[in-house]
Amino acid sequence: MKKNICVVITNRANFARMKSLLIEIKKSQKLNLQIILSGSALSHKFGQLEKELKKNKLSAIAKSHFLIEGGDPISQAQSTSLAMSEFSAIFSKIQPDVVVTVGDRFETIATAISSAYLNIPLAHLQGGEVSGNLDEMVRHAITKLASYHFTTTKKSRERVIRLGEEKKRVFFSGCPGMDLLKNIKKKKINKE
Repeated sequence: MKKNICVVITNRANFARMKSLLIEIKKSQKLNLQIILSGSALSHKFGQLEKELKKNKLSAIAKSHFLIEGGDPISQAQSTSLAMSEFSAIFSKIQPDVVVTVGDRFETIATAISSAYLNIPLAHLQGGEVSGNLDEMVRHAITKLASYHFTTTKKSRERVIRLGEEKKRVFFSGCPGMDLLKNIKKKKINKE
């Protein structure tokens, strides 16, 4: 029986970082890809990603509208609250075996909290990084809620382990966004 892997896409950068992962999950005979399109990924202002998904023969199983306009802290806190409610309802309905999220934004913490409360294992990409601001605190909180950790650097892996995570669940995988650069280089070389 195929495992349901739910990937939450919240913005354009989020999609770019995970594009190669999405394509590989889609190709797998053992995995069933469940994409949730949400946040600014659904916004006309930021360029809807649904068209980009279709170009790559991908589609969303669910959409979640939760953004409150404004970049101020209260808007982000309120959007996080709405996102938790939305994601919890969607996860409950689609029953993923694993939820995949990336980074350190307010949407990501909402994803992590929702999956934790529903006892769904969370795979977190890009944990263990440092920035010295609110994003760093959020990223480390997500690390504590995650079951599996995929870090972009060896130092990030060490930080995640120092936060108390089991070594066997922390993987130095690099940034999946680098796959895009490899593909660009291959295309350029092939044209020459």
